[in-house]
Amino acid sequence: MTVKGSVGVQVATACGEQRVECEHASLRALLLRMRSSRDAQSLGLLLDEARQLLGAHFAREEAADGFFAFVVEECPRHTLVIDRLRTEHQQLLEELDTLIALARAPLNASWRWSAEVCAFVVALEEHESIEASLLNDALQDELGTAG
Repeated sequence: MTVKGSVGVQVATACGEQRVECEHASLRALLLRMRSSRDAQSLGLLLDEARQLLGAHFAREEAADGFFAFVVEECPRHTLVIDRLRTEHQQLLEELDTLIALARAPLNASWRWSAEVCAFVVALEEHESIEASLLNDALQDELGTAG
């Protein structure tokens, strides 16, 4: 996106930003349900839902025309942060797979499992917060409003 401030870029940016916001709202709602769930069976279903949602969400962010590419194009200074976030995607998915396996274990220690789910939720919320900050920074640069 090299033509800063053009109407086409602004429309594309608004649509992309709206899609990202919608995904993040769905993710926040799911994390809230995960955080408040105390039933092992329903939490297991929420973990499965989170795995599907996050797998697709992270893939879109990492795509050649996705969020990460946009941020690096508009704000090359954030390349190292994007690299770290890409690594975190893999780590978060691995943690989620471990939690799903624990949920399916016949004699899971629900107190330990619940604490691990809460730790996962906090880590994912922190990850998404960093991404939101980068998106804001990149949008400001793209639209020429960075100060």
